[in-house]
Amino acid sequence: MTEPSLPTVTFTIDKFHKIGGHNRYCSYSMSLADGGSVVSLDPTDNTLTVTSASPVQIVFTATGDYLLAGICFRETDPGKKDPNGACAFPNVVLNLSGSSSTLTLTDTANTDSSYEFAMLVVGINEEALGLIDPPIVNRPPA
Repeated sequence: MTEPSLPTVTFTIDKFHKIGGHNRYCSYSMSLADGGSVVSLDPTDNTLTVTSASPVQIVFTATGDYLLAGICFRETDPGKKDPNGACAFPNVVLNLSGSSSTLTLTDTANTDSSYEFAMLVVGINEEALGLIDPPIVNRPPA
């Protein structure tokens, strides 16, 4: 029996900016594979939308000479019931394997919510750390 495909987001770093430099975030684009009916990507603003009442695992990876090294969340909704995303994203697994990395998160949010997340990126050639900052929106069916 084959494993089901997981939604996979790939980051392409267009312009790397190290933390503490003039620009706050790296310039990047995203692509999504195997999102099915539960994860979609709006490429105009790099917003991921999760439309599932059940937990969804999403795999993130970076292309080229970049490795993903960590993630943190910030809820952007008024009222902020889960300001750091600890309830919505309880499991994050980072897998570093040679010259590649994947970061798998579990999105368990079962109510409407919006988050920004900062993802730490290692620029191998730059020998520096950078950040990317895509938003993620949860819109589970009623």
